[in-house]
Amino acid sequence: MSIPRGSAEQAIRAAAVELARSYWPSARIVHELNIENGSNRADLAVVGEEQLILIELKSERDTLDRLLDQIRAYQMVAHHVVVVGHERWFEPPNESERWDWRYHRSPMTEAVRGEATLWRFSAGKCEGERPGKYCSYRAWPWTARMLNLLWRAELERVCRALRVFVGRRSTRPSMIDDLMRLCRAPELEAAVLEQLRHRPFATDAAAAKLTEAAE
Repeated sequence: MSIPRGSAEQAIRAAAVELARSYWPSARIVHELNIENGSNRADLAVVGEEQLILIELKSERDTLDRLLDQIRAYQMVAHHVVVVGHERWFEPPNESERWDWRYHRSPMTEAVRGEATLWRFSAGKCEGERPGKYCSYRAWPWTARMLNLLWRAELERVCRALRVFVGRRSTRPSMIDDLMRLCRAPELEAAVLEQLRHRPFATDAAAAKLTEAAE
């Protein structure tokens, strides 16, 4: 897994990381996180101590055809979803019209349909609001899908930390079932975030180079 190398993709990625760091300075920012066993892949993930925010990037070279489906897949595992779009996707239907890119009709707002927080990329910078703090209760299967983000070794560590039996024949599905049965949702969410914050990602080195280039 690698970070896309195109200049358009790298520019919007660097700007999104900069704004995300300003909003969540203590969080870990991960590039290219697989969702639902690889059926989807988030461009960026902000892994905090209490929240997982997934970010989808749409440069001027992308399309919006699958965006709503991607957002809804991310919603199944994350506390918040953010879509970062190039300014071309926020063009108003009438150039002479007074408009606010967050609310007025545009290709981006029509594709998202209010399902995610929008950030706009223009002139090398991202702008947009920080999503509100997550406070809603989510039960099965949402927490199970969060656990499904973890590798087997990570699930084993979670089981041991939460005093849930794990043996040689334990599988990922069986460990997830046991955790869901025996533990509370808040402690499971915290455990998933803890594992993701300490996971070594193959994209770490490329992300460091991208940050240095942006600075």
